[in-house]
Amino acid sequence: MFTFSRLAFNINFVLLAQITDYYWALLCMTVAIAATGFHNNAILVNPQDLAPKHSGSVFGLMNTVGAVPGKMS
Repeated sequence: MFTFSRLAFNINFVLLAQITDYYWALLCMTVAIAATGFHNNAILVNPQDLAPKHSGSVFGLMNTVGAVPGKMS
């Protein structure tokens, strides 16, 4: 799913750079944002698959590890 979502996202943004019509640009943006949903849905269930009894703690740890580099930059 990750490959599909990133590929669809990138293709639509490359097309967006070439398009001059508003409605086609809106369609490309809509498809690109919808494609990220495939990736985000897969990420949210990973803690449940890895440790069903401790999914809340694992999810919190994932968010902490992901947020610390952004806070430091």
